[in-house]
Amino acid sequence: MTKTLVMGITIIKRSWRYSETKLRLFLIWCIFRIKRFNDSSVFIITSSPRSGSTWLGNMLDNCKNTVFLFEPLHLKQVPAVQRAGFDWRTYKNPNEEWLAGKSLLSKIFRGEIINEWIAWEIVLSRSFFAQRLIIKFVRATRLLPWICKNFNLPAPILLIRHPCAVIASQLKSSDWNNMSRPSIPPFLDDHPHLQFLIKSANSVEEYLAITWCLDYFPAFTSSLPYPWQIITYEELMVDPHKALDKIKLHWDFVSEVEHSVVNKPSKVTYSSGISGLDGWIQKLSSEQKEKIMHIVNAFGFTFYTIDSAIPDCDSLATFYIEPYVNG
Repeated sequence: MTKTLVMGITIIKRSWRYSETKLRLFLIWCIFRIKRFNDSSVFIITSSPRSGSTWLGNMLDNCKNTVFLFEPLHLKQVPAVQRAGFDWRTYKNPNEEWLAGKSLLSKIFRGEIINEWIAWEIVLSRSFFAQRLIIKFVRATRLLPWICKNFNLPAPILLIRHPCAVIASQLKSSDWNNMSRPSIPPFLDDHPHLQFLIKSANSVEEYLAITWCLDYFPAFTSSLPYPWQIITYEELMVDPHKALDKIKLHWDFVSEVEHSVVNKPSKVTYSSGISGLDGWIQKLSSEQKEKIMHIVNAFGFTFYTIDSAIPDCDSLATFYIEPYVNG
């Protein structure tokens, strides 16, 4: 076979794959427009990155008549997001009127914004029967109180994993090893001690710990009872069926999850050696763990400790960070 013929076959194969991808996306888009999803059929999973949200999403995507949308607020993969005024970790006061953001999220919740990135988990044949959208957002965790105030959704899942485990996983990737000091968000205007903490941090571990805290701070400074459900990575690992029963209280379709997929790793799980409960204990040095937990405790998060991989789940359901009073 000549070199020219090989090149020609390669070009034809690539063109076919490209056309096939475009056709698949077009058909999914058409199907979703006909179905007209609404708020009651949208089920959101939010978390800080590397907390198991894809794993949980894949698990729940096993349910009948359900499809999984992947990170539709990614600025580089979904251009409309940046045009609407989102950033990588958007925060809005729950009482703030934000028409551009609400319009974009409404389109996402109706299934109108579809591209290869968002739909990469969707099997075309399943989209014909889809009645529910499971949407995974690590980019919407700080926006969760605003979303719940502006949309009438089934109680979203706020997924949490031990910050040491999250950071140990993040440190395995160059994406986070070049982390710079996080900027001070507006929800810390009345927390000068935390502003000082951010300004005085000087290591990657501290920057990542601050980011973890900032991701969850808006949710845990909201008024009780929370309109979302709190699930931990650890309870999913220790007793996944019990954790799924907990989710089923708000998402009744979860009863359809098959046992065979409960412990199956997600498609984005890295070979980091820390995908379990306590791999981070050996992976991080004592100094790293102390730095991380100093930050976490200073922000007021007390349900995780440096000595245990397991959170205090009893207190977590009603955990609340009291407003800071200076002086």
